[in-house]
Amino acid sequence: MVAAGRDVTLDLIRGLCLVSMTLAHLAPGSVPDRVVKAGTTSLFDGASGFFLISGIVLGLVHQRRAATVPLRTVEEASLRRAGLLYVAHVVPLVIALLVAQQVATAAAWTDVARYGGWDGALTAAATLQLNPQYFGILSVYIVLMLLVAALLPLFRAERLWTVAAIVAGVYVAAWLAPVPFTLPEAPGVRGFWSWGGWQALFFVGMLLGWRWERWELRRWLTDRRTVAVVALVTGALIAFARLLVMDVPVTPGGVVEEELRFALYGKGAMGPLRILVSLGGVALLYAVVQFVTDRGWFAGVRRAVARIGRKALDAFVISRFAIVALPFLPFSGRSGWIAAGYALLTLVVSWAWAGFREGQARTRRERAAATTPTTTAVTGRRDGRSD
Repeated sequence: MVAAGRDVTLDLIRGLCLVSMTLAHLAPGSVPDRVVKAGTTSLFDGASGFFLISGIVLGLVHQRRAATVPLRTVEEASLRRAGLLYVAHVVPLVIALLVAQQVATAAAWTDVARYGGWDGALTAAATLQLNPQYFGILSVYIVLMLLVAALLPLFRAERLWTVAAIVAGVYVAAWLAPVPFTLPEAPGVRGFWSWGGWQALFFVGMLLGWRWERWELRRWLTDRRTVAVVALVTGALIAFARLLVMDVPVTPGGVVEEELRFALYGKGAMGPLRILVSLGGVALLYAVVQFVTDRGWFAGVRRAVARIGRKALDAFVISRFAIVALPFLPFSGRSGWIAAGYALLTLVVSWAWAGFREGQARTRRERAAATTPTTTAVTGRRDGRSD
């Protein structure tokens, strides 16, 4: 479904991915988390879907703006977004470190002495070397926004093969030598998230978004034959992953199945077959969500989830704030109903914030529309600015 120039199905899928990721990171193993993940596979999760869909949406938006918005304007917008995300990364960490001086917490990363004092702690936060569990993925997104600004001239010049070659080159380098591309959990402590791996998933999405309309991908994704082929291939990839952890000789002698499974399907490094499973998962989700939408099912839920999806990056940042606050909350276990309530509250805040942002945008459009006749009467032309 397309409304006001937006693919509502993409908004819904991105919203669903945010819901899944928020529950998995704030209340893992809780009943809502298990319900959302029912029938899914660990090889495709909310984080993977969020990054892939975010790339697709960004590609769509930039391709539509290519003929009307100057390159410098969109590059500056990407850099501003990276700057805002950087502030959203550093400030909560510094606040948490300050609060930890007054409030006891068991989280090791809040201990300033671990970094040799405040100088070391602030330096670690400022250089993206402080990435607590689940929070470090925000650092990855900062790097991605900088890469978007760098690669936009190639997108605008339609040099998509060059973009693909650069992305593939970085990915292969990160796959073969992951350490330089992996953001540390703390200075000297290897982290989980490889920006070199995740940039491949993101830019595969952006390349697809750039060609979304020319290749009529929406029509292909809802075609029954396409759905059947994607389901078959994705199922085979998932089955192979399961074979690698079973006592079945599926690899040549001397190859450790578990190590091979991590290399091919690992999440932190974004293994190559995990990228393919993510593509298949999003494609199947698109068909399912479109099927549900066409029949008008769960209209209220769809509206709420789509609102979160339209402001998905905001919701993503809000969920990271909630993660930083976790060590200071009175409950210790994060898998019960209290943790689930905290995750759901985070989603409600994200939903309300998205509504506030959209209300502001409507107000700006109405004011612009109200002033347009005056501008035309005085100058003889319409104001060319847009939101």
